[in-house]
Amino acid sequence: MRKKLIALIGFVLILMSIFGVVVYAEDEYSNDLTDGLPTTAFTASSIYSLSYAAPKAFDNVWDGGNSTSSFFSGSGVNSWIKVDFNDSRAIAKLKYQADAVMGYGAGMKNFKVQGSSNNIDWVDQFTGVALQNGSKQDFFWTPTNSFRYWRVFWIDTHTIPGYVAIAEMEMSDRLTYPTNLVAVTGDALTNLSWKVLATAVGYNVYRSETINGNYTKIASNVAVASYTDNTVLNGVEYYYKVTAINPDGESRQSDSAFSFPQASAILYTNNIIPIMTSNTSAGGIVTASDEYTGRDGTLPAWKAFDGIKKYSSSTSNYNAWGTNATQGWLAYEFPLRKIVVRYVLDFGGYSNVPYANDAPKKWTFEGTNDNVNWTILDSRDNITHWVDGDSKAFTFDNNTAFKKYRINISANNGSTTYNVNLDIHELEMMERAVPSIPAITNLVAAAGDAQVILTWSSVTGATGYNIKRSTTTSGPYTTVASNVYGSPYTDTTVINGTKYYYVITALSAGGESANSNEASATPMGTSRVILTTTMTNGDTFEYNISKTELTAFLNWYDTKAAGTGPAKYTFVNQHLKGSFSVRKNNLIFDKILKFNYDEYSISGSGIPAEVAEITIGTALSITLTDGKVEEFILSAADYNAFVAWYDAKSAGIGPSRYTFENPLKKGPFSARHEVVIFDKISSYDSEDFN
Repeated sequence: MRKKLIALIGFVLILMSIFGVVVYAEDEYSNDLTDGLPTTAFTASSIYSLSYAAPKAFDNVWDGGNSTSSFFSGSGVNSWIKVDFNDSRAIAKLKYQADAVMGYGAGMKNFKVQGSSNNIDWVDQFTGVALQNGSKQDFFWTPTNSFRYWRVFWIDTHTIPGYVAIAEMEMSDRLTYPTNLVAVTGDALTNLSWKVLATAVGYNVYRSETINGNYTKIASNVAVASYTDNTVLNGVEYYYKVTAINPDGESRQSDSAFSFPQASAILYTNNIIPIMTSNTSAGGIVTASDEYTGRDGTLPAWKAFDGIKKYSSSTSNYNAWGTNATQGWLAYEFPLRKIVVRYVLDFGGYSNVPYANDAPKKWTFEGTNDNVNWTILDSRDNITHWVDGDSKAFTFDNNTAFKKYRINISANNGSTTYNVNLDIHELEMMERAVPSIPAITNLVAAAGDAQVILTWSSVTGATGYNIKRSTTTSGPYTTVASNVYGSPYTDTTVINGTKYYYVITALSAGGESANSNEASATPMGTSRVILTTTMTNGDTFEYNISKTELTAFLNWYDTKAAGTGPAKYTFVNQHLKGSFSVRKNNLIFDKILKFNYDEYSISGSGIPAEVAEITIGTALSITLTDGKVEEFILSAADYNAFVAWYDAKSAGIGPSRYTFENPLKKGPFSARHEVVIFDKISSYDSEDFN
């Protein structure tokens, strides 16, 4: 059976080749072009009665029976049925079904398809044989030209010669123009795509700002079935059509596709208006030019801010602001001033039926701080394409904070006779989103004697850092220092022998970053410190102390610098006691010019890791109040940290001392620290090098 079927198909294809019939895939033909034509477009040489007139052959009823939805001619031979398309069409396909007429065989048999430009001179396009008794058939041909008038002319019938009964007909042309045009919108762009047309050697793209307006060619000879239009503006409606460039010329335009480009939402905050349950709830105030109250219920102003993006879900539950007028305004007042740079109009349905004529068409978006003088921030016109589920976003430049904003509508989309002629289903407002700051990824913790030293790379845009600590891995973490200037940071609030886990966050105007990587360290009392103090009279004192004693000294100094605590610090038994029971050395706070402390291992084991030589950075020279100059070779990050400390302290903020970490070769020391004091600095100079 399969072999017989294949042979039959091959025989049919041979016949079609002999008679010059070319059959294309079904989707290479248009839909029925007779759909939508007025009944006056269909005529016949004769009709059986008015109940079976010519339009019945084109009413889309494919029943094939003895039906009043069929056409019956008044004669059976040399008769015709005709279609006036009102413009030229290159018909290439006839879909046909004969009416069975109770099995009497009243269908046409031998027939022609003919075209005419003047309704007088007819040109044969196709000759065929039709079946009878409800059979459906498709006939294909290649038209010689395009014609306004097309007719089916039958020469004879199958059985009954007195009339012909036609259940249904369709006429289609072969698609020589693009179809399935789709527009996908983006931020200031539209991506177009359409179905590839086999006959096309290229495509032209046309654009208009109104669906029935003049379409201007924006791209010629596009090689592929897609195009990106990046010459559009956000918040403007666009309509597109495409033509095919065929060997015999340019095709007619495709159906239109709609586009409404919008700026990416990630650049803006979420809606800053809270959900309202009255005109004065949630701290805001809603007002409007007027509110509809009547037979259809109430549409108060606050309903445009109720979080429901539709007109209504039932006749008794409205979710929009509305007015009988065709013009009006809707306003929202914030408790505090806001810099709004984006607003969104949401459009939904009423019982799933959208009333687009009620939607705004032309308006201004305005701001005020005194409820008298309004500043126009944005203007829109010709916004006509509203469909259920729309969220149209509009953005504009604004750097002024206003307390109250309104949309002032001067035209709707045509509604004038209804109880509600203008409405807004939902109005949202947004501020500009502040870019977030990235998390730190290279935190390192180094243990010392009763301290942990944290280092990390600075983050661009950071204004400070929070130090967080835990005694268990992965937290929870407690903030132990807030808004510190930068790396390094020494945590001296630790206990030797306890393991600590750290993360840090960067701070900026956009908020706080995510936690950094976790770093851990266990402080141990295995090292000591040589503290060297230089006094204002030039004397130098050196003390060999423990890390704990160093911490006590630093705490005393910082406390006194803040204005509290004793004026002197006492070191006990720093020298050989000899015959004395105890020896004390006292340092006077305001006589200290500077100091430094160097750490070393008690056991002397291990080779300290030397600091890397700085080849690109800044040479910093600090002149102290006694005229001496201290010089430091710093990286750019270290220099910037020093300047930030100095500027902040000049403004009265921050510690009175600044510590340079490892400013010199460490030699036998595990770490070296040199401290300068703010009010002992006369000036400083810097020179960059590379």
